[in-house]
Amino acid sequence: MQEYANYLAALGYERRNKQNPFYNNFVVAGFENGQAFLSSIDLYGTHIRKDYVCAGFSKYFGLALVAKYWSADKTMEECKKIIHQCWSVLYQRDCHTVDQLQFATVTQRGVEILAPEKVASNWDFKEFKERKN
Repeated sequence: MQEYANYLAALGYERRNKQNPFYNNFVVAGFENGQAFLSSIDLYGTHIRKDYVCAGFSKYFGLALVAKYWSADKTMEECKKIIHQCWSVLYQRDCHTVDQLQFATVTQRGVEILAPEKVASNWDFKEFKERKN
């Protein structure tokens, strides 16, 4: 896993230096020698390896929520609630997106992709209902 992440980081850094970056964020997840591996590579080739990562728009609006509530002893359901909260914020910031998210878990047994789930949102704000000219 580390080699894949390093390769993507080197490619991203090379493309950045040529002023033709990949406009992608990559997340590399898996297991290496029995240890969990998770890292993120951005369009500049910056490689970050942590216990939690965010990519794309969620780096700006969701990472603070994840960092605030993250701990190693959280259950899967507690983690899903945090991610739902992040996606609710993201959806309300950019309502042109889809109001669903899909979880995938990476374990030593493999990857499990779960069914899509709807994101809760609240559009009952007074400012949304009353138009001011």
